[in-house]
Amino acid sequence: STTRHLHLQKAEVRLVDSGDMEEVSCSSLRPLPEQFCTDLPFQGISCSLRNFSHSLWSSSARQLFKELVYRKHLYAVAYDSGKTYTVELVDTSQEKDIVISERFRELLDKR
Repeated sequence: STTRHLHLQKAEVRLVDSGDMEEVSCSSLRPLPEQFCTDLPFQGISCSLRNFSHSLWSSSARQLFKELVYRKHLYAVAYDSGKTYTVELVDTSQEKDIVISERFRELLDKR
């Protein structure tokens, strides 16, 4: 995780598995052993949302997307499209599954 000290007793850390930020006591921080700093393979891959262009999104589109996905546990299906990967995100927390790209498109079209 990445760490930012807020003051002497607390630090803000970014959890590498979820991307969430948490405030924790500095006494709970531990150094990461050197072997894990150098032997870990690259964890992130470049990808884009399935059925959306790679062009830059407007700030309102970015905000809308964030509202659809922020702090949610989503399922992702990755597709190899040659040069990069595309992902289909699915919110399964409701009675009916929500395919994020479809819902995103619906909301964008309403604007």
